[in-house]
Amino acid sequence: MSKRLTRRHWQHGFTIVEIMVSLAIGMLVSALVVTIFSASARTYRVASSVGDLQETGRVAMEAIERDARNSGFRGCNSNNVGNSAPWTNVVAAAVPYLDDFSANLRGYNATAGWSPALPTQVSGAVPAPIAGTDVVVFRVVTGTPIALSASMASVNADVPLMSAGNFLINDRVLLADCSRTSIFKVSAVIGTTLQHDAIKNTTPSLGRAYGEDAIVMPIQTRAYYIGASSRNPATERSLWVRTDTGASQELVENVVDLQIQYGEDTNGDFVADRFRLADTIGTWNNVVALQVSLLLRGSRDNETQQITTIVYNGATVTPTDKRLRRAYTATVQLRNKTL
Repeated sequence: MSKRLTRRHWQHGFTIVEIMVSLAIGMLVSALVVTIFSASARTYRVASSVGDLQETGRVAMEAIERDARNSGFRGCNSNNVGNSAPWTNVVAAAVPYLDDFSANLRGYNATAGWSPALPTQVSGAVPAPIAGTDVVVFRVVTGTPIALSASMASVNADVPLMSAGNFLINDRVLLADCSRTSIFKVSAVIGTTLQHDAIKNTTPSLGRAYGEDAIVMPIQTRAYYIGASSRNPATERSLWVRTDTGASQELVENVVDLQIQYGEDTNGDFVADRFRLADTIGTWNNVVALQVSLLLRGSRDNETQQITTIVYNGATVTPTDKRLRRAYTATVQLRNKTL
């Protein structure tokens, strides 16, 4: 006969000591997992923010570099160092900010205001430039060059083009061959022909009857500056560009400062001998290079665990928001002044 099972034989379980040890081990493992996860998440956020800053810096710098290199372009007549190649500007009622094509760029240094004083077309931009940041203005050609379909009948004749392009009435246009450059305002677009009357221009004469080797391109004035961000204007900044007197366009967010120095050629060898601030430049035609510096800030507070300092524009920046900051600097040769 089998023995009867007693409570002592069939009842098993953990002792209180075993339970406490198990809980302690579980809490230790959980804490370790949470710590690893938190560190990984923090590392991911920092890496993501660094990547965002790098992309923002690349886009911002490329935009400025592109227009800096294109400024002063005059077709195959661009080798005009010392203004040796003739050119004519016949735009009527010329506005210095829009029509002074004798200077391919102008800079404005951040002081108590700006020096030289900002043109009203820049100071009146929306949003307005933020005090303490630099402003730079380029005059650049845009689009694809369009060749003439035939020679002009005379210096006053319409300009026949291979295609109509995107030209509009009142566009400022550059017309150039390898011997001369003319700048005029379009008075009418008839099919693939541009007209340039004496109402929009001081004279219908372009100074030369250009042939089929000439090209035509629109020419614009572009101002780059730092303004309040459209997303959060009270606390954020962005890099903006204003073309002629149109509405400003927000290029990239989280650009908090722009500082530029201008390389002057003092001995005529087409190489920058010294870099100076805009308000110390004597002759802008001697500027052959730019040194552009951008300060970028991360988009989120507490991206880092501690406050870190960064040296920018000769000063130490000590932010308290624990956001990442990066400074990007590039030296840009003004190739149309030196080639």
